[in-house]
Amino acid sequence: QALSDSLASQNLDLKPGSWVEIPNPYASDAADQKLSAEEMSKRPELQKCSSNNFPARVIAFNKWDMRYTLEDGAGRKLGEYEPEAVRPIVHACSDPEKSAEEIRRRHSQFVEQRRVAQAANSKVHFGMLDLPPGTLVETADAVRRKVKKYLRVSQMYIVAAWDSQRLQRELSAKDVRPVFWEYSDPLAAADAAIDHHRQEHRRLLAAGVASDKAKHWNLALPVGSLVLLTSQSAAEPEVADAAPEVEAAEQEDCTAIVSDAEVPRPVENCWKIVEYMPSGPSYRVRPFTMVEEGANKPSTAIRSSCYDLVPASRVRPHFVGEDAPLEVVTERRRKHCEERDRLRSVEALHASVPRVLHGLLEGQLVQLVGEGVWRRPDVDHDGLGHVVTFKPVARTYDIMLSFGGARSQGSDGMLYDVPARYLSPRFWRDDSPEEACQKVLGQHADAIKKLKVLAELAQRCSQARYALPEASWVSVKETKTDSGMASGWSGTVNQYCYLNKRYSLKRQVWPREQRAISSGPAFVPVEDVEPDVWNLFSLSLEDIEAKAAEMLEAHRHEEQRLSDAREAEAALAGCTTNLPPGLPVRLLRDLPRDRCTPIHIPPATGLGGWFRRNLVDPFRAVPGGVAGDIAFISGFDEERELYTLLVLDKACSTFWDLAADPLGAVQRSSLPSERAATRVSDIDASFFQPLVALARDPAAAAKGLLERHESSVQRLAAAKTVYQNLPAGLLDLPAQTVVRSGSASGLVAKYDPTGPSYVLRSGSGPFSRPSIVPAAAVRVVVFSPAVGEDPAAAAAFLQSRHEAELLRLDEAREANLQAQNLRLDPRPGSFVEITGELPP
Repeated sequence: QALSDSLASQNLDLKPGSWVEIPNPYASDAADQKLSAEEMSKRPELQKCSSNNFPARVIAFNKWDMRYTLEDGAGRKLGEYEPEAVRPIVHACSDPEKSAEEIRRRHSQFVEQRRVAQAANSKVHFGMLDLPPGTLVETADAVRRKVKKYLRVSQMYIVAAWDSQRLQRELSAKDVRPVFWEYSDPLAAADAAIDHHRQEHRRLLAAGVASDKAKHWNLALPVGSLVLLTSQSAAEPEVADAAPEVEAAEQEDCTAIVSDAEVPRPVENCWKIVEYMPSGPSYRVRPFTMVEEGANKPSTAIRSSCYDLVPASRVRPHFVGEDAPLEVVTERRRKHCEERDRLRSVEALHASVPRVLHGLLEGQLVQLVGEGVWRRPDVDHDGLGHVVTFKPVARTYDIMLSFGGARSQGSDGMLYDVPARYLSPRFWRDDSPEEACQKVLGQHADAIKKLKVLAELAQRCSQARYALPEASWVSVKETKTDSGMASGWSGTVNQYCYLNKRYSLKRQVWPREQRAISSGPAFVPVEDVEPDVWNLFSLSLEDIEAKAAEMLEAHRHEEQRLSDAREAEAALAGCTTNLPPGLPVRLLRDLPRDRCTPIHIPPATGLGGWFRRNLVDPFRAVPGGVAGDIAFISGFDEERELYTLLVLDKACSTFWDLAADPLGAVQRSSLPSERAATRVSDIDASFFQPLVALARDPAAAAKGLLERHESSVQRLAAAKTVYQNLPAGLLDLPAQTVVRSGSASGLVAKYDPTGPSYVLRSGSGPFSRPSIVPAAAVRVVVFSPAVGEDPAAAAAFLQSRHEAELLRLDEAREANLQAQNLRLDPRPGSFVEITGELPP
């Protein structure tokens, strides 16, 4: 207790966890509530209310305003207390003497540190610059803050609450003063802050000197540099012939004026360079905001509408953001002089360039000259743009205009078909203008050679239309549409159809009035197409000639093949029997509608369906089944010598390549599906003419078809005699055998020995659907699996199957007689005959 009494005045900087005595915070509660002794025993915190002091424990000590945060023995926070209300006690210490000595030592050290901190605080003042992050400051209204970042351009600080990272805000440097209560060495921290301030002060003065000296050095400023803008009405200074001497400025010692000169005031309206445009010369600039300066990375959320286009004469370099302004200004002077000399040489180079140049590459900077200036979107536009494409046919260019500021209302920036005489190349942005000019002149010389060669090739290739190679450039001539004449366009070949002689083209160059049309493939007949050799302009002369030769050779070869095909088709006039499936034919007459099976057309119902079936459809031609249309052989009925055709719908977009089959027939898997074709049955050969348009060798294909026809005629004649001698009612005929019952014919689908009977299908008349016919009423017409074999051998084979089946049936009848009394417990799956009446 005596030690505690001696520590009454040693009450500063007690470490957390120390026990102290304070005025009883619960005394007023006990007096107001007038609790009884029993109630007092239930409230431990009020048991010492009769005493003036109350034991508490230190949570923290704030060195800034010297206040304690305390809690009671139960861990409840009591609030903040002044040191005068706190008296340390050592009752709970295991070694009170040692604890008392520690308390005295911490108290004396804090008193000395406080004295030194006060001296350090007196050395600094409001308006200190470039305080390091983490420095504690207080504002003019005594609010405590902590520095997060110094903004050198605006001379402001980003500060937060002194004990957390929250509540960040911006404060001007003149509104804050550093304090050093929390530092272990306040004087050293104060000296460091003063040194930072002086260096920043010196840097700002040097930036001012550099800005004054470089006010006319406004060419080739780097992107991202800070600048000031002079008044719009101010006279534009000319580019100086010789820059002022800056050696003295580079060696000037600013330390002598730091202590006396005032801190330069920050500039409010500062701009940042976005792009340098030497054609003016001019700059695209945008406002430099404090938000961007305070961000860790440059702001990217700047709208293009924030950009302003200003001439270089209004731009004044500003070095407040540079670390070493006097060193930077020397580099700026050098770049300014180099750019000034370069612009002068470029202007002289522009005057020496020929008036008309062809073959300028994409991206070349050009300017509208002569009457071309009238195509500018507005009078304020400088007429600069970039080449998009060169059109060698008309010797014109499509260019994309350059917009430094906001784009003119209603302008998309594109100018189409600008004559070459209204454009002049510009080399402001080239590092070596002389080399760029020589390159452009070389391109022009090459273009003249190419244009001469292309003019000759265009005349030679004007009639080459057939079977042009894939990716070949073609032009489509003007076509007549419902709305008038549609202008021509260019594209590349995707596919060529050898059957109906049309192309699938990919549109590449759109006319301006059709730019909104879908860019899907277009189907164009060969009559409307011719090779577009002008679009080969971008290739070398050797490649141009090779491409043209390839197109001419492809056309010549296909034209010869088509001539051979016409001669071969004329020789097929009498070829009518057993044409192969997949062979294309040309219709000579309209196909009858009553023999069509348009599976893809849904059946009509209701009153409208009745009108369509009875009053419309009978008088309407089959889609794709009119004379002159093309169809495909689907099947051949040898007994009646009738064909089944697949008629192409108008919506069928299949492109037929040359067939692999030597006869010119396409594979069955390549034939149109039922959604794009209509099946027409029972068509004789007088309705069509065979085509060999898909045969690689039309003469050989025609010869093969004639041989197939002749052999089929002979075989069918022999087969007809053999099959007529076969008796009716043959049993166990194989599937696909063509049979006749009465006046109708069909194919055997299944043989049922219990009848015996047959299931017939795919015939005409009653057998158009599967039907069951007794075997006795069936007569063999053609044994389909035996096509190409000896008819006599096929007839003997059928006769042997019939006799074998008769023997088997006799054995089956005898076995059935023996099994008449075996009626109990038959094996599951056994066939039985019901002789009596079934119970209900």
